[in-house]
Amino acid sequence: KLIKNGYTKLDSLIIVNNSIDTIKIESLYLKDNTQGFKFLNLNLPVILGSKDSLVLLISFTNNIDGNFTDEIIYRDSCEIISLAKLFGEVASPIIEVEDFNYGTRPVGSNTSWNQLLVKNVGRVDLILYGDNSLNALISTPEFKTVNWNLKYPIIIKPKQNISLQVDFNPITQGFSTAKIEFSNDALTKDSICILKGNAVEPGLIASSLDWKRKRIQNAYLDSIYLENSGTSPVTI
Repeated sequence: KLIKNGYTKLDSLIIVNNSIDTIKIESLYLKDNTQGFKFLNLNLPVILGSKDSLVLLISFTNNIDGNFTDEIIYRDSCEIISLAKLFGEVASPIIEVEDFNYGTRPVGSNTSWNQLLVKNVGRVDLILYGDNSLNALISTPEFKTVNWNLKYPIIIKPKQNISLQVDFNPITQGFSTAKIEFSNDALTKDSICILKGNAVEPGLIASSLDWKRKRIQNAYLDSIYLENSGTSPVTI
């Protein structure tokens, strides 16, 4: 079964004495015993009458991603028998956070971006513990979070995301950049959103073009837009 890295999963296994004789179990153990499986309630020796059963409670945990196997071995004076094989899988959440370039915008304008996506691209739950937006944006007030009514911790399920809004509202000319970091429990981290924007006096403005992540050897089409943000006509 799949579990999150560092977490523990409990399960049970039933051993039944299908013979007509009473048996005494004195030796029952894990063949490898280094894979993260553990007996929780095994007290030997155990006597099982005919058709009696023994319920074994087994835990599994590991702090390494991967697949793990072990076997439950029964041993008496005559033979060694593999009673059951155990399987476990461990995975970690993987966080991805979108960056954004607002391009060149006129001073005094407001540009909204509501696609700051915090994604869990892994196979187990991702936990967000918080973000540093309040401190991170103190020196760049032109970037403004909008309706960030977040109540941490936030659990993001595998292949899901949360969408946040950050506006760019420059009041002076110049290039701006900021970083917002999300604290989380992922081992593989891309937890920082990088924001960029350039403010100029009103006039002719060309939009920026950010291809983001793309596959090699594929062709992609997009457009660059020209905008006259001033109050007078512009001849190109």
